[in-house]
Amino acid sequence: MVALSTLVAGPAREIHKSVALEPDGRVFLRNSRGRIQVTAWERNEVQIEARIEPRNILGSQRACLVQTDVRVDAWPRSVRITPEYAFVERRVPRLLAALFGECTEQPLVHYRIKVPRMAELVIVSGESRVSVEGLAGRVEVRPESKVEAADALRLDPARPIDHKDGCTASAGERFERHPAARQ
Repeated sequence: MVALSTLVAGPAREIHKSVALEPDGRVFLRNSRGRIQVTAWERNEVQIEARIEPRNILGSQRACLVQTDVRVDAWPRSVRITPEYAFVERRVPRLLAALFGECTEQPLVHYRIKVPRMAELVIVSGESRVSVEGLAGRVEVRPESKVEAADALRLDPARPIDHKDGCTASAGERFERHPAARQ
């Protein structure tokens, strides 16, 4: 069962979805830009709140907001969350495309997600600020590009891990990853 509601108000668009997930299921999230905040809870479901915001003020970005969506594929043991971005016109100059109301830059997608406490979490992100709190299952945060692959972070419930940007966390504790902090 998927519950869905969408609001378009002002310069942002909000999406709310909920899906069932077994307590020790797997949640996979991919995001290029925007904040990701994941917290654990005691329910056997994943609650997704996404806020889509334009990245610049060049021309009308309404096309970007309306055409960008969050796709949620759900099975009993896994949930996959991915943004589906609007088409960005690259054949004409940006200013000209903006004047005609075309999307000129992919918007930011900010997530607030609640997952079952024992769930496994895999996040693949580009320039996202990632915060994970309260999970007792395995947590993995991977960079989007292969160049940043050395920055991958894995949290195993059995042992803490030190990340090269100074983060120290273990499963069940709070973890934050700030891309700007990387050297």
